Amino acid sequence: MSDADLLDIARRVAGAARPDEQVEAYVVRSRETEVEVFGGEVESLTTAVVEGIGVRVVVDHRQGYAWAGSFEPSVVEETLREARDNAAFGEPDEWYALASPADANGVTPPTLDVWREELGSVPTDEKVRVALELERATKAVDPRIRNVESAGYGDSLTIGNYKLVCQSYTQDSNANYDTDFALMDVYRGGKKIAQMSPEKRFYQASQTSSTIVAIHSTPLRDLYVVFEGRNPDTNRPILKVFLNPLVSWIWVGVAIIVAGTFLALLPGLRPALSSRLVASVEPARELQPVGGD
Repeated sequence: MSDADLLDIARRVAGAARPDEQVEAYVVRSRETEVEVFGGEVESLTTAVVEGIGVRVVVDHRQGYAWAGSFEPSVVEETLREARDNAAFGEPDEWYALASPADANGVTPPTLDVWREELGSVPTDEKVRVALELERATKAVDPRIRNVESAGYGDSLTIGNYKLVCQSYTQDSNANYDTDFALMDVYRGGKKIAQMSPEKRFYQASQTSSTIVAIHSTPLRDLYVVFEGRNPDTNRPILKVFLNPLVSWIWVGVAIIVAGTFLALLPGLRPALSSRLVASVEPARELQPVGGD
């Protein structure tokens, strides 16, 4: 979908305004890549695509908003209806109104230089390099800076000492659900150590979705891969990758606490048992002599 298509959607929605109302429509489509580093290693990598349409309706000095994350014609029409319904329940304000072309007569818009075309073509490896360099440069500013909480650029599926390679991306369906999943090989030190398959399912009957996280666990760290969806422009998967250290040791700690609690209770059981045994023995009674001299 081109920029002209997006503009056409906004114009069609705004052009659907009734005689007694004003309609504002805005459309958005963006691709976001975020990488965070810590200690000279990539800690998380996220790539996401956001698109949708927002509608504002002003009628009878009331306004209503609605948003949808789809450009399907039926969804766009429903979004406009929801904005109108929400306006009916809004608090009235005499100043609610949209600017008209007449309001801008004689006003010269400022020249803003806020777009850099080259930024949209920065490769993922370069983004990772910049984030790592940012952390290194921050530490080098002053010897008193011992650590950087986080540094990021905001794509390479390299995280820590792991490298993830997407071998395939598949869409399938059965009687219960539709599924999208990726098949990923995991390498460490140049050697393949695992294969992971994050998945996202959509259940037709309930119209709900669920995410199946792929996990690779070791005693020192856990690698998580989450399937967030797919890029509508490239049809490639959008993945979130996390590397969490020492997760398995949390469960070891829980086992130690449980065992320690049980052992701590054992000494208290023996005195309690002994006291019950002593209490159950009837005390001896003194014998009185019977008879005369």
